[in-house]
Amino acid sequence: MTISPVMAACLYLCSLSLFAQQQQADTVKETPVHQTAQISSAVIERLPADTAIAIMQRHRAWYQISQQNTLSGWVKMLNVRFATSPKRAGEVGIGQLLQSVSGGRSTESTGIRGFDAESLSNSVPNPAAVLLLDGFVTTPTQQQAFIKQGQLNGATP
Repeated sequence: MTISPVMAACLYLCSLSLFAQQQQADTVKETPVHQTAQISSAVIERLPADTAIAIMQRHRAWYQISQQNTLSGWVKMLNVRFATSPKRAGEVGIGQLLQSVSGGRSTESTGIRGFDAESLSNSVPNPAAVLLLDGFVTTPTQQQAFIKQGQLNGATP
């Protein structure tokens, strides 16, 4: 089977596009690499902390990674730190924040970082924690006293 020059050019451009989408990152700690994006899937390797990896794609709380084009698998996103240029003193990424708000860059959210359907379905209720939270309920009188003490404006939006 022969490939036409046009087809070869398209394949080349697609490979460049995929290469450009990869992000470089490092593992934060010893990280298990799973065969699929599920905690119950087989662990195919364990990467030591500070191992350089390439992020191929994201699926919920998982990143598909490759490491030196020999290893491919899935790691939990909390085990990854993206490679960035060193920040100057006092620089906290405000420019990136403003750029995302102004429409210059899109962002996405996972809801609760690191939780997936499986971990939520295996969760166990904790009635003692609910009782503890009930202890933080305030009365309108307590709220007004707090507003006066802090010299706050008590207006509601």
